[in-house]
Amino acid sequence: LRAVRFPAGFGCVLESQTRAAIERMAPRVTSVSPERIAAELRLMVARHGREAALDLLLDTGLAAEVLPEVALPGGSPLPRETWQQASRVIGALDEPALPLALAMLVDVSVPEQAENTVMPPAVRRPHSQLVHTIGTRLRLSNDETNATDWLLAAVRSLHRLQTESGLATASWSSLQPWLADPRRAQLADLLRARADTGMGSPEAASWITAQLERPADELDPPPLLTGHDLMAAGIAKGREIGQWLGEVRRRQLDAELTSKDEALAWLTRQSSPDASP
Repeated sequence: LRAVRFPAGFGCVLESQTRAAIERMAPRVTSVSPERIAAELRLMVARHGREAALDLLLDTGLAAEVLPEVALPGGSPLPRETWQQASRVIGALDEPALPLALAMLVDVSVPEQAENTVMPPAVRRPHSQLVHTIGTRLRLSNDETNATDWLLAAVRSLHRLQTESGLATASWSSLQPWLADPRRAQLADLLRARADTGMGSPEAASWITAQLERPADELDPPPLLTGHDLMAAGIAKGREIGQWLGEVRRRQLDAELTSKDEALAWLTRQSSPDASP
């Protein structure tokens, strides 16, 4: 792995006999601890020359050993041009990190439909069981695994919204959970890199970046109601409270409810025994 990372980082060509030895001994790389493999991958995707390093990782057969889930999806080798789509995006990142790289690799290698997953709300995980399989095998931190999963879900959700109606006309409640998340800067970087390499809409990426400049109280305004407010209004403890809070929050973000009094009045009208959010 270091023999791949170093030449790529310095812009050198890997010596032929060294390359032949790497290709011959690639299956033995898994005798190294998962933590050490993950550490090398972190360095590889964060340093100068990462695009070339990732391409060399595939060409030498190392990718099939250290990232079989994306290099051999379904047991078949991933086409080189598909892998290179991801490596180009990773190379264009301003703030590269392993979660962004893994999210990109999973996105191009295993389409959402192939995973048979349903897009969850932004607060639910996992979106991709494959991401969590990779995280477990490489013994990544929970933060890295969850960030990878979140970035993948965000990119796919925003791409679908852009395809369906355009981000500028999408409901704010469908966008805000992604844009108010602490990882939003990484998401904007990934969307920009995708656009710069022909994998996304430059207009959509620019629009997302502009939204992140909004004041904090616009991006993530305090909720109009809390669980205590709902219980005081007669809503019983349990799952129903979460459902009502979610609906009130959606209406707040879409400017249908603008004050606590409005929210309580709406709740009173709606919370009859045969009503549901």
